[in-house]
Amino acid sequence: MGYVIFLTAVFVIAGIVIWCFLSFHNVLSNRRFLNAAWGRIHRLLMGRNEMMAHFQENWAAPAKPTTVEGAVATQPSQADESPYITAFQDLLAEDATEEWDDVVLRREIRVELEDVAHKLFSDVLAKPEILNDGEFNRLRLMLEENSKALNQEVKGFNKIVARYNLLLLQTPNQFMARHFGASTIDNFPIEFKVF
Repeated sequence: MGYVIFLTAVFVIAGIVIWCFLSFHNVLSNRRFLNAAWGRIHRLLMGRNEMMAHFQENWAAPAKPTTVEGAVATQPSQADESPYITAFQDLLAEDATEEWDDVVLRREIRVELEDVAHKLFSDVLAKPEILNDGEFNRLRLMLEENSKALNQEVKGFNKIVARYNLLLLQTPNQFMARHFGASTIDNFPIEFKVF
């Protein structure tokens, strides 16, 4: 009789250990999916930053003199320069230097950067001749494709975040998460608009 009780206890304990292990393994698998999804977003954001920097350099920046004699003639007045250029350049530089996996900080910088970029684009689009610029229109199409891809990746990332956070709140995982230092992750609730 004592032998049966001992075996039952061993099986129950082994079952609980296996259940905890498999449950937390599921959390770790989701964490890998999360890192992969954020890596894809990061690559798209870096490409977007390059396109935005190209836009700012070629269309949003004030005219540059080509000759010394022309320096006075093409020198822009302060009124000609968009008030967003400096903010835009600062935000691009800040976004490039932040840790790629700091979702909260990247979200805050990104919201501001996208807002400033839209204002810059609005300023440039107010010039009637810009719509005839083939290179500018190609850049707009590339940014549109980038926006669509980012929105799709962000949607997938946020689904994985929700699943990961839910798994961390389940019974065996709460203890394991505290023990191994895992914590919930913020989502990335940004919709990338087409310029």
